[in-house]
Amino acid sequence: MPVPDAKKVEALYLRTLSRRPTVSETQHWVAFVNMPRDVVQDAVDMTPAPRIRAIGAAKANKKMGGGGPDPLARFGNRLNGSSATPKQQAYEDLFWALLNSSEFTFNH
Repeated sequence: MPVPDAKKVEALYLRTLSRRPTVSETQHWVAFVNMPRDVVQDAVDMTPAPRIRAIGAAKANKKMGGGGPDPLARFGNRLNGSSATPKQQAYEDLFWALLNSSEFTFNH
């Protein structure tokens, strides 16, 4: 999304916890996303089963250009050597933190 980081954090909160983040939460996560970091490479062999690889590759070649909202298309992109940026990985970490929060567990 070509919007400021605060709006991206807000969108993740709305989609995950069904509420807007507080000012301090927004400041915390925007600072987290913009911290300098290295791209983390998986140490485990993440080679998918042939069927998943074929589905991911087929969806990656569809109309959306290999991206968009389709998770298998994004997975196919990663199989083809497209790596995540540090900022993208920070947003993934934020999303996982929200999913693993007690607020998400008890409310959803």
